[in-house]
Amino acid sequence: MIQEVVQKELGNVKQELENLRKVIQGVACGAKKGSLRSYSEAVKEKKKENVIIVKPKMQQESETTKKLIKKKVDIKNMAMGITKLRKGSKGTVIVGCEAGEEVKKLKETVQAKLGKNYKVMESPQSKPKIKIINIGLEEMNLDDSKLISTIKIQNKIDTVNMRIVKRIVKEKRNRQSERKGNEEGSIIMEADEETHGLILKKTKLNVGWKKCPVFDHISVKRCFKCWGYYHIAKNCTREETCHICAGSHNSRDCTATKKKCVNCVFKNRTYNLKINDDHDALSPECPTFKRALQEEKRRTGWEDAK
Repeated sequence: MIQEVVQKELGNVKQELENLRKVIQGVACGAKKGSLRSYSEAVKEKKKENVIIVKPKMQQESETTKKLIKKKVDIKNMAMGITKLRKGSKGTVIVGCEAGEEVKKLKETVQAKLGKNYKVMESPQSKPKIKIINIGLEEMNLDDSKLISTIKIQNKIDTVNMRIVKRIVKEKRNRQSERKGNEEGSIIMEADEETHGLILKKTKLNVGWKKCPVFDHISVKRCFKCWGYYHIAKNCTREETCHICAGSHNSRDCTATKKKCVNCVFKNRTYNLKINDDHDALSPECPTFKRALQEEKRRTGWEDAK
């Protein structure tokens, strides 16, 4: 059910692309280039929205749930503003507000007023992630708690909100040496926004006997069948597509000499855009990929963390 809510939230991307198309057309017709920058800045200025989901334990229409919330909760006497009040699926209602402190109070109030026949929960939000590379094998062999403790002590980081979400170990290629122990690794770590920003400012972290570069890590769900975003291959209903040339075949069988990005081709056709599509869909410079990353940052509320 939460996945359905998140998918509906991502529908905002379509509207933003339509706005972007209008801006681009305006520039093409002689508008100042600053118009495009203004739109980009306007997107960045969007505030993080905190959401609660109200779900009835009995079967009923979402309109019934919505009416009951408006009847039971005296919002006029609460020091907060509601940014969203929308019906979901299976009787649910999504309510949004801007401040994190407000959403906790809103959740408690709605739960108290509606009673035990309703479940009120906050929509989960991803925490910003950091990638730390070139970590020595000795440190990579530490368990999560010990490795995090090492990073905190060596870099004077005072926080409890750090968690390792993925480890990547690879062997360094060294043709001049057959010595063992050439392995090194990387970790992807989740942290609160303050710690995330603090670590990125350092650019490198002390980990064991090495100084390890750190990077902002942002991931967008991608399908390895059609190469679109926000779903995975096992749930994909589209035809198999080549990420190299956008043809209807497996990428392993591609013989094309010219690259075409299936996502940028789709955006150009659907929204009448003129973005560059002469690249592989896996290219980190893909405009659609960059846009998806920007939307992921905006959606999770840590776009400006650097």
